[in-house]
Amino acid sequence: MSLGLPVAATVNCVDNTGAKNLYIISVKGIKGCLNQLPFDCVGDMVIATVKKGKPDLRKKVLPAVIVRQRKPWRRNIKSVYNSYTISFTHYFPLETYVRVLYIPKI
Repeated sequence: MSLGLPVAATVNCVDNTGAKNLYIISVKGIKGCLNQLPFDCVGDMVIATVKKGKPDLRKKVLPAVIVRQRKPWRRNIKSVYNSYTISFTHYFPLETYVRVLYIPKI
């Protein structure tokens, strides 16, 4: 699978927690190499902070899961935006509703 987003990327949040933008701090399960940034792809768990959103969520460190990416990979995905959902540390979602937008290529 193609790795789409590096650490220190700002992405949109697509669930109903009230967060708008997330800033990626680290990727779970990446051991790392010297002088090489960790990347993530669809299905990876990351640690992120909320940059825009509700005041009670801002400046908090939260785990998130990537659900879409812009970089193409082998399957035919018509999604355009990078998006994440916020979840608990036990891999359960924080909210029940995930808004997924279908944006076809023109």
